[in-house]
Amino acid sequence: MVNNTEYPNLAFFYILRGIPGTIYVYPGSKYPKIICEGHDYGIHIKYASRTTWRCTSYSKCKCPAKLVTKQGIVEIHGEHNHENLMQIPKNIKAQKVTIVRM
Repeated sequence: MVNNTEYPNLAFFYILRGIPGTIYVYPGSKYPKIICEGHDYGIHIKYASRTTWRCTSYSKCKCPAKLVTKQGIVEIHGEHNHENLMQIPKNIKAQKVTIVRM
């Protein structure tokens, strides 16, 4: 159990920790971004039926983690080589999805 002095806003704790079956979407400077299991992703390639998302730490540490989203299903590809996200962006919205680890 987490106490409120450690995490004054429990919603932020759960976003950082990751709730199974939930992703969080927020507006980026040009395109939306996703937080999944405590890591954030930006759009890499948009196709007609799916979107590929790359970890936003790709340029800093060549993180190989990617997501593929299609019709309420999120496929997780690769493992992160860095720590979780430490700040929560504003205007964040939760979405229930089916998460599949590839």
